Amino acid sequence: MLDAFFKSVGLPLMGPYLWLVLSSTIGCQLLYLGSRGFFTRYSVTYQKLSPVKKIDFAIHIVSLVHALFCVIAIVPMFHDPELAKDRLFAWTPYSSSVLSVVCGYFWWDVFMTFRYFRNFGIGFALHAIGCVFVFTSCFRPFLHYFAASTLLFELSTPFLNIHYFCDKLGYTGSRLQLVNGILLLVTFFAARLVNGPILTYSFVRECWLRRDESSLLAASLFIFPNLALTSLNFFWFSKMIRSVRARFK
Repeated sequence: MLDAFFKSVGLPLMGPYLWLVLSSTIGCQLLYLGSRGFFTRYSVTYQKLSPVKKIDFAIHIVSLVHALFCVIAIVPMFHDPELAKDRLFAWTPYSSSVLSVVCGYFWWDVFMTFRYFRNFGIGFALHAIGCVFVFTSCFRPFLHYFAASTLLFELSTPFLNIHYFCDKLGYTGSRLQLVNGILLLVTFFAARLVNGPILTYSFVRECWLRRDESSLLAASLFIFPNLALTSLNFFWFSKMIRSVRARFK
């Protein structure tokens, strides 16, 4: 029944992988709750944080684990000849499994941003919704080849989270934060400011060359969020530079 429903809405791959998407969503929530319980019990510094910051801290834990999963899991996708044969529509069981986990994370992210909307605001909610649209569209199947380069954006996320943890756990201005800050800027520049425009150009070119095959709507769901994120990345990079420098003046 579910398979028939997803086929009717143009997402035939979602049916076979729905269990993994939901498992990922539930896993993220369990990790969130587990990290809150762990740090409440074992970290005096965490216990002193405000309720909102405790929530934010645990969300960063889940974000860190998700980012590490992404940067490891996408490596085989870059070297997969099956995906390279058809950059728009090719898929494999492996790529579908990876994207199921990613999609589940962003479903959880949407849930959290709306649950704590008053704390995190419209910006985080729109980002989460945009990511859900992009990665759910992969179950058409669509964009598995380009999804690997998109997930390369997560290369800088572990360092961003460590930077955040240093501030919250009393390591502001430490050597650890300095080294991490340098790695954050380098990886952010390479993965987002260099890789981002190249990815967008490659995708737009592929869609244009195969415009008779590709759906304009599906392509737009990838192109416009990607363009918006790439533009924001330049703004965020300047803020990161100021943030890192401010901690070592």
